[in-house]
Amino acid sequence: MLKFGAVGDGRHDNSPAIQRAIAYARAQGLHTVYFPSGRYLVQAVHGGPGTIKLANGVSLRGAGRTSCVLKLAAGPRNPAALFYQDWQHEPEVSNVCIEGLTFDGSLGQQQFDASYEFCHALSINNGHHIEVRNCKFMSFRGDGLLFGDTDELTRDARITRHVRVHDNEFYDIYREGCMFCCTEDAAFYRNRVSGAGYLVGGVDIERHSANETVRRVAVYQNVFDFRQGLGPIERGPRRVHYRRAVTMGYFYAGYPQGVADGRSSGHEVHDNTIYQGQLDCYGHTDVTIAHNTFANDYEDVAGVAYLTPHAILVADARVTTGLANVRVEGNTIRSQMPGSGIVFNNYTRATALRNIIVGGQLAGIQLIHSSATVSYNSLTGIGTALAPAVGIQVSGDCDSVLIAHNTVRGTKQGPSNPTSYAVELVGYNHSERAPTIEYNTAANMARGIVMECPVQPGYATLRDNRQVKQ
Repeated sequence: MLKFGAVGDGRHDNSPAIQRAIAYARAQGLHTVYFPSGRYLVQAVHGGPGTIKLANGVSLRGAGRTSCVLKLAAGPRNPAALFYQDWQHEPEVSNVCIEGLTFDGSLGQQQFDASYEFCHALSINNGHHIEVRNCKFMSFRGDGLLFGDTDELTRDARITRHVRVHDNEFYDIYREGCMFCCTEDAAFYRNRVSGAGYLVGGVDIERHSANETVRRVAVYQNVFDFRQGLGPIERGPRRVHYRRAVTMGYFYAGYPQGVADGRSSGHEVHDNTIYQGQLDCYGHTDVTIAHNTFANDYEDVAGVAYLTPHAILVADARVTTGLANVRVEGNTIRSQMPGSGIVFNNYTRATALRNIIVGGQLAGIQLIHSSATVSYNSLTGIGTALAPAVGIQVSGDCDSVLIAHNTVRGTKQGPSNPTSYAVELVGYNHSERAPTIEYNTAANMARGIVMECPVQPGYATLRDNRQVKQ
């Protein structure tokens, strides 16, 4: 790197030297550009897709993220991404590894329009076998990492495949720590996400249009810690720590004819630790959410944009048929937020199994127009003295619901207990197959174990549900 004129003194612009080194490696068939220890200042360009062009088959390796920093210099308003794929001239960026570097967007020194959010650290639109490891991404007015491309006229015109992001740190990123759009087979693991920002979320698995595929993304063994640092002011008048750790979404026009097609599916989100955060899934199918741990203190999120107070929300962003097969299993949710632990809305063949839910101000588990199996869950201390709640709530047309072998415990005895019922059926259910509620155990309920809908008595099958003294 030094022979191309790079100076890691934190004062001189290194962008021409870095670009020359990458171009030389590409021309000579070399696989890696190496950055010795230093602080490499990069003068960003104004607007456009980015400043330094990545090259197919050329990796970037630094001496270590504590000693090797690529820093965006203060300069033009709305600076572009730091590193990017110039896809018109480099149609793919494949077989690359980015490691041992800190990418610093110098957020406090930049000038942006209020709506600008495209100053990313690194953006790759099309390619395969991409790895990012042992790096730090901090202070960017955009994404730390962005993979895939959006809103193409033809199916998967630009897509990333076989992406691995691991053992990195993301700190104070404005939009997403890492965004996967039009991506197939990716993993985000053993990373730490913290600090201020995250307008959308720590990790965003997002399908924007019908021409994209977003499939088989795994997010596991990460720490999402939002206890320090507030969300951006664009969230609304009230700034809070609480925000989305992982979000899976299908937005804009939605599925053609409103029917799920299986090309936003197959994700696994498991064994993550989340402080002051939530996890949501909008319009994706065949998803597993398992063995995550949530620890959320109370914050008032009324009027705050891009958030719901539920710890795990699986919902339909519009009116879609065919949303199915989301399994929520073995999660531990300790939350004082004004929401539920788990919510399914307009999903079929959903499962909530062996989850532990403690606290929360609404029903511990909510089913809304969904068919689901809810079994072997433990729910404790649901509701508040001012707003009593139920352990499990079934609302609307919920077909073939099985609620079995759950345990619901109140924290107080008698009518002062904020948990009113273990199970409650709300609203008239037009489904042909009535809910089955069996072998559930409740302790210290204020009013009873099962509350049927008053206008539909005897509709559900009730079998051997017991209220016991604790």
